[in-house]
Amino acid sequence: MLMELKQKPSGSAPNMGFHYFLTAPAVAQRKDGALRELSYEHSIKHIRGFLGWYKNIQHIQNKQELSLELLADPILLAEYIAWGITERGNGYGWAHIVSCSALHVIKWLHHRRSKRSRYQDIEAIELCRNYIDELHKKYQAEGYRYNSAKNMSEKLLPFVQCQQAVKALKSYCADTRAYNRAKRTESAVMASWQRYLIIAILTYCPIRQSEIRHLQFNVNLFREADGYWIRWSPAEHKTGSKTGKSRDFPLMLPEEIIADLDIWIQQWQPRAKEIASDLDKWLEFWIKPNDPSTRVQKYREIWEKVSFEDNLVFFSVGSRPCLESFGAKWTASHFGGLVTKAMYRLTGQRTSPHIFRNIAITHQRQHGDPAQRIALAEVMGHDPLTADKIYDLTSSRDRSKKAKDWWNS
Repeated sequence: MLMELKQKPSGSAPNMGFHYFLTAPAVAQRKDGALRELSYEHSIKHIRGFLGWYKNIQHIQNKQELSLELLADPILLAEYIAWGITERGNGYGWAHIVSCSALHVIKWLHHRRSKRSRYQDIEAIELCRNYIDELHKKYQAEGYRYNSAKNMSEKLLPFVQCQQAVKALKSYCADTRAYNRAKRTESAVMASWQRYLIIAILTYCPIRQSEIRHLQFNVNLFREADGYWIRWSPAEHKTGSKTGKSRDFPLMLPEEIIADLDIWIQQWQPRAKEIASDLDKWLEFWIKPNDPSTRVQKYREIWEKVSFEDNLVFFSVGSRPCLESFGAKWTASHFGGLVTKAMYRLTGQRTSPHIFRNIAITHQRQHGDPAQRIALAEVMGHDPLTADKIYDLTSSRDRSKKAKDWWNS
């Protein structure tokens, strides 16, 4: 469910939209720093989840128009979080993020009335902060659910299986079908190429999925003599706001995959831009010879809504139910679905983009060169200790067997 969020509340309104309030470099009477665009998108995802629950699960008669103001109701917020934990199996980490998103809304609603630092004179904000603190304590007591045995059993793979999946996906990029040599549509081939390259990057260079979605050629991804390099300013990556440091690191890929990425950027990306900007090429890309005139007209109308985001390396290639998304930046949910669905078909495991980070760190700690421990963590945007704490799933057996003949070291 994707709904249009109201830009301003209906009551005593702040004089700006929610996005501007959170992300503008400076806002009068805002007492926090600006939120990064990625953090804003993350909050919006949880806000939409709340509004979807209110509309589709609550079924309250005579409901007010859906708006951000609903998140300022502490009873509704608590009911949503209780439902998410009890009925959907979410953890307190999820609950903590939802409540922080609600806090953003409450600050937006009340910031003009606050006279003290940190909005300490606004009761609604203080109540929400206390609630957040309670949820955070429960989250700490709950432990890191993401690495639970159940979660890992459904998603984790040996690194060698990821390599095999990459090879299989490359074989599916052919122009003809293997079983009958029938010619594949250009849209199917383009989708196969992108799926293959995305999972290849996750396998060999497991950066965050948000970083892959935001890659732009010659903006933050650069081709150099020794391969591709990625550069993020402190404001553009997750830990930059804490460290104040930029990141400059190689997109680590085998040579043959670097060559394939060259083909994607030099041939397929320009072709996608061409399709999005030219009606005749758009119709040629999607329409089959026997399609009725009504469908052709419908595709003409859809083309009017298509807008290719400049320089994006990876982008939605659309599908027949939602062709208007062609050329748009991947959303987190659709990107995750693309990866998980492909990996499940190949391996039977529901391997999500984030799990590739566990796979890489665990494999490197078990079999890799200890001298590369710091370098791999740097590429992934962490210090080595944090990478070990969050992503290393090496078992006690694997760790302890390395002590064999320690006295001869």
